[in-house]
Amino acid sequence: PAGRRWSATSAISSRCGRKEPGPTSAWASSSSESGAPKLGEAIPMEIRRERSKQLHMLSDRKKRQFYLENIDSERTVLFEQEEDEGIMYGFTENYIKVKHAYEPDLVNTFQSIKLLEVDRDGIMKCELVSLTINV
Repeated sequence: PAGRRWSATSAISSRCGRKEPGPTSAWASSSSESGAPKLGEAIPMEIRRERSKQLHMLSDRKKRQFYLENIDSERTVLFEQEEDEGIMYGFTENYIKVKHAYEPDLVNTFQSIKLLEVDRDGIMKCELVSLTINV
């Protein structure tokens, strides 16, 4: 309207029924004030748990299939410091978790390995193809 100065801030403020924010206040509005669409009813927790369980099972199957497809291939692994009952772990360049007999000289080194088999715990067993000590 004539004689009135409108700014984006004052237009928003008037629609929200709020005064313009000062230096210490913050904007907040519920979805009814903002015009955002409503999402409907929340999915019951039992259904969410079942869906989560199904997704985890699918993920485990796909991971196992990926591991099986890589058996007998040669990869590069970075062995980690972690040691558990004489076993060390690492990850290949394509994120396959591997395990090998613990050897302190292999910690934090890249090694060429051959992937052998998926153990019952879902981790790939490997053997060294060549020993390379990183300095």
